[in-house]
Amino acid sequence: MTLPSWLTRHPPPPRPRPPSPPSAPLYTHSYAPAHPTTRPRKKSWLQRKLFLFEVTFCPYVMTPSEKWAFYTFLFLFLGLFAAAVALYLPQHMQTVARRAYFYLVGDDSVIREVDVLDYLDMRGSAELSGSDWDAVNGAAAAISLGQEELKSYMQS
Repeated sequence: MTLPSWLTRHPPPPRPRPPSPPSAPLYTHSYAPAHPTTRPRKKSWLQRKLFLFEVTFCPYVMTPSEKWAFYTFLFLFLGLFAAAVALYLPQHMQTVARRAYFYLVGDDSVIREVDVLDYLDMRGSAELSGSDWDAVNGAAAAISLGQEELKSYMQS
């Protein structure tokens, strides 16, 4: 089957041309930048980060009093957490480093007495009857016996 001649004689309609570039430059002054700045200002960056925080954690849907309570709680929690990290993390890291050194090298001189739990001195921690204390002392003796045997084995 062939197409009629009136369909094959006409070319397709022309495509629209893209717009031509402007003939005049955007800046006419001599102090104009060579290229536009692509980096946004710090204020808009901070505003975007604040908006991202509000959208993520939902303060943007709260009333002003709810926002005040939310930010107060957040500030107090983060402040107390930062204080706890500043106070206790260095001591904890020293203890972890001492124990790692002990495990790697085997030198027990780095272990302080305050780092070791004392299972034999439990009388001040709870009120127990005499039979309970006998059980505790028996368990403590078994623990210390196990430690002594381990030390003698390690030294030989």
